[in-house]
Amino acid sequence: MSQYPKYGNNHPYRKKNIGNIVQDAIKGVSYSRNLEELRNNIDITIREVSDLAKSGNPADVQPQEPPKAYTSPRANSSKAPVYERPESPRFNPPSKGLYTFLLILGCFFSCIFAIVCILSLLASFFYTSLLAPLAVVCGVLMLFSLALAIFAGNRNGKILRFRRYRKFIGDAEFCSLEQMAASCMEKTSKTKNAVQKMIAAGWFPNGHIDNEGTTLMLTEETYRMYLLAEDAKLQRQAEEETKRKEEASPASTGNAELDEAVREGRAYIREIRRVNDAIPGEEISRKISQLEEITVRIFACVEKRPEKLPDIRRFMSYYLPTTLKLLNAYQEFDSQPIQSQKILSAKNEISQTLDTINDAFSSLMDTLYEEDILDIASDISVLETMFAQEGLTSSKDFHTQGSQKKNSP
Repeated sequence: MSQYPKYGNNHPYRKKNIGNIVQDAIKGVSYSRNLEELRNNIDITIREVSDLAKSGNPADVQPQEPPKAYTSPRANSSKAPVYERPESPRFNPPSKGLYTFLLILGCFFSCIFAIVCILSLLASFFYTSLLAPLAVVCGVLMLFSLALAIFAGNRNGKILRFRRYRKFIGDAEFCSLEQMAASCMEKTSKTKNAVQKMIAAGWFPNGHIDNEGTTLMLTEETYRMYLLAEDAKLQRQAEEETKRKEEASPASTGNAELDEAVREGRAYIREIRRVNDAIPGEEISRKISQLEEITVRIFACVEKRPEKLPDIRRFMSYYLPTTLKLLNAYQEFDSQPIQSQKILSAKNEISQTLDTINDAFSSLMDTLYEEDILDIASDISVLETMFAQEGLTSSKDFHTQGSQKKNSP
């Protein structure tokens, strides 16, 4: 048996609810301090909501159950006060009966005053001119009645259109304006303008249209969740744009050769990241991530210590381009629908070569930090020698030496 017998099984109802979708996404990270997790959940929510709004069925939702009464856990269940949260109606159209009555009344008096006006004109023309003012008055009243009939008929037409919209929406919390227009055989722009006027008139008390003008939302909760998701999306886009600009145009160091090397290095890192995102394999992705991390550290070291730039010339001119060539080849092989034995063998060989590349790049990174490591080792050796000379190499000697200093005059 149909879940919605009034409309049949083909009515555009489904088993998702936009309020629940976004609310679950927010609650899923409400106890977490990981901002990146929140952003990822918001992005997933936005895509899910967008897919629902643009799906073949416009109202891809299921009616949400009304909020249950709240009972205080401290009170006795039999005597606990119950608080019902009032729900504002989603639809609030004017009464059609009033405008139907006005339409009938306007048409009736228009006909009456038109007949009296015509008869008065004929009588004033053939018999006496005293009836001319009566014809003028009846003409004015006829125009007034006709205007009333036109107004009432226009408002009735809008109410009928609203009823078609409401029938299409059903119990959904949001719907696509494009799909609504198609169901009513109207242009999307016409439907959008009509819905905006209905929202302004209060026929959709909690109605809102999204920024793109593609979706109608019918509850305040849905609209608040949409704004939250939209703000998070805009913030993420702004951060990504800022990051992209920083990567494309790093701050100048005053050394043109170093700036060019850093810019080229960041381009290599972006390409490595792109290939990694395009390859789904877990093991190969781990190796590429390690490669990216090592490369980032190498260029960070050179940016901090410009005198190390000559040490990575071969790394930039040959090693990195060759490595990217191998990664692109792996991506192309991995995208083939048929994985032949030769393709699998080539992929395996590239994967094994990545281990060698990572080891070689790690050695290069150690070489760049070799002087710092030697300086640290030298400082440690000097400290140990000085501690030994002062007799501070053990805690006992340290306390003895401290006591002697306190007792000395």
